[in-house]
Amino acid sequence: MALRTLSQPTHYSPDGTRSTQPRNSAALVLHRLGVECQLDTPLQTHCPIPPGAEGGKIEVKELFQDSMSVKSVSSDVSLTLLRVGETEGNDEKEEITLKPMELSTVMLHL
Repeated sequence: MALRTLSQPTHYSPDGTRSTQPRNSAALVLHRLGVECQLDTPLQTHCPIPPGAEGGKIEVKELFQDSMSVKSVSSDVSLTLLRVGETEGNDEKEEITLKPMELSTVMLHL
């Protein structure tokens, strides 16, 4: 999991100074690792599943404390954040499902 804060585009003035304003949003990059539980190794005797992550489901708003209130979650975002999809209807998701070895990026609106 990686959390990346976002900003408005940088404005460059003719004298070479630049100005950037923060945005009230962040990108959350999620990566579900693939774990092979069938191999008999001395290091791994069982495959624990973290609480609340059964089947690769993650409730995004549950990851953050009250001090960082997440107002909405947009799920149709490219991994590089260069494309934010415009889906018809409501693209907000309370829960993200990841398959093993899958990457997903969601936009958090704070």
